[in-house]
Amino acid sequence: MDFYLAWLASSEYSTFDRFVARVPHEGYRKRLNRVCLGQSIARAGAAIILLHDDGQPCVPCTACVRELECLQCCERSEEIEAARELAVHVSNAADPRRRRAAKRLIRVVRDERGELETMVQDRNNCPVCGGYGFAEMSSGGEVVMKDGRRLAYVDFRRLVNAKKIKVADACLKSACPDCAGNGAVPRAEVRGIFVPRVEIFTGDPLTEAQACASGCDVLRVIHGVKEGADVVLDGETEHPMLETAVADFCQRYSWETEFETIGGLAILKRPMPMPGTLRFPAFKCAGERSSGAA
Repeated sequence: MDFYLAWLASSEYSTFDRFVARVPHEGYRKRLNRVCLGQSIARAGAAIILLHDDGQPCVPCTACVRELECLQCCERSEEIEAARELAVHVSNAADPRRRRAAKRLIRVVRDERGELETMVQDRNNCPVCGGYGFAEMSSGGEVVMKDGRRLAYVDFRRLVNAKKIKVADACLKSACPDCAGNGAVPRAEVRGIFVPRVEIFTGDPLTEAQACASGCDVLRVIHGVKEGADVVLDGETEHPMLETAVADFCQRYSWETEFETIGGLAILKRPMPMPGTLRFPAFKCAGERSSGAA
């Protein structure tokens, strides 16, 4: 039996216990962006492995660690230089009106950024690099800009979100496959298993025939709804293949634990570390258990 990893978003389910409490009343539905993936799951009789981090913070990705320029210190240095240029402008202003205008501008800068001495001290005591300007950090990958600059993927995302650069300014983007460019990975654990019912949303007769042949439930596309597939967990009825899926899971990943069944969901009483890697949010086929999992 094939297994697929599915991530339960903390934004929707803050803890796995909250998810379990909602299963008998609401079940669970995961939208897939490819019809062919839903057909493969139904044809193979695959099971879904549910992962959750229970609110634990992410950890830095070790696969993309390298020495990086501290972006926070760069921004602080630019602010310090701008404040110093304003101070020089005030001292060199011959016209009293311009001098008064420059002093007013300096007051605005101080209100927003603080005194110059404080700004320098904050840069020297940077929690990221300790004031050195460089530090060993998870880069998330690399982005090559059209002007020749090379940015860490995490810095590129931060600058895009701050609207300091545009996505179109990049000519080559290479994200870390382990963290998907985030620079950090969730501390997820396997918490539950279920054998899904697969529903295909399609308006194409050919796709509908293929879906029926693979054992999917076919639903006509409603106007405005994209074609896709859902894997569905029945919160009330246990799937006849659930017991087989649990036994296969324990054998494949050499994990001994008891299970509690609620509807079509089997809950691990002893959670297992996530097998392999998963780009979050994502849905992918699970490989063999990684050697580092305990």
